[in-house]
Amino acid sequence: MQRVTVLCVGKLKEKFYIDAAAEYVKRLQRHCKLELIELPEQRLPDDPSPAEIQKALRTEGDAIRERLPKGGFIALHIVNAELNTTMSVVNDVTRFVDGCVQVVECFYGCHFDRDALDFSRFTVHLRFFAQRVFQGKQESENDAHDEMFRALIARNCSEHYKCACCLADYVRNTWNKELSDEELVFLTIHLKRIRMGK
Repeated sequence: MQRVTVLCVGKLKEKFYIDAAAEYVKRLQRHCKLELIELPEQRLPDDPSPAEIQKALRTEGDAIRERLPKGGFIALHIVNAELNTTMSVVNDVTRFVDGCVQVVECFYGCHFDRDALDFSRFTVHLRFFAQRVFQGKQESENDAHDEMFRALIARNCSEHYKCACCLADYVRNTWNKELSDEELVFLTIHLKRIRMGK
């Protein structure tokens, strides 16, 4: 199960928001190991100078950096806000990613460490990839150099390219969408990285 740490500067004060956050945490904990850490907010005078603001931000940034889990990275977006999608599309994206992960683990005959950085990068790529697929905006520049590069990747990373092709079959059969050659190359590179980190 993937570990998620939420670092918040400041504390919620209104009961409505506290209850809403508690409910959200409860729901998320069914899908991940969630830790919520509230860090102290730096107090500023009523009319702070730019230097005082910068100092407060620096102090808060240092506190966040100190509490980041080892090997963690900062996600500065919420999927449906960043990707400008509806909740139903977010649900489709989640099912798409889960299905892709199952195909990959079945192909390699193993389960990946959900806490590994390369796995996290792979799932982030899959989320944006799913969004492109659902919006019909896949990467698709195909010139002679792109074709040569794709052939090079397919030859030198043949096992991972075959896995990417299995993902393309899954997307075609389950979601009725076609993958571009460029998307296959991106997937192959990510698959090689998570496999090397295994």
